[in-house]
Amino acid sequence: MKKIFVLVIAIMIGINFSFAENDKTAESSAPTTSLSGKVIDNLTGETLAGVMVKLSGTDHYVFSDFDGNFRFDDLKPLKYEITLSLISYEKAETEVDLHNGTAKPLNVKLKNIK
Repeated sequence: MKKIFVLVIAIMIGINFSFAENDKTAESSAPTTSLSGKVIDNLTGETLAGVMVKLSGTDHYVFSDFDGNFRFDDLKPLKYEITLSLISYEKAETEVDLHNGTAKPLNVKLKNIK
């Protein structure tokens, strides 16, 4: 009786691992896309480092690098509202539709508050 019980438990564990692996495969095969861009000062044209670029309604955010570039990878092909913010600049919001795959690079100008 103990042998049958152990065998049943082992089979159940094996089936559970099999379903878990299938779920991971389905997730990894889902199409993803990317979004990249550059943030610049609207008056001087200089690139802005350290700008927080956030996909509204998600927990995804990045900061622009020293050349003002930012990039998101492995995004679901959806429409996203993007919020950009940096101290002493007005917050900017824009929308990008990624339903058709990777969008062209997004260039955003921020206005300095003076």
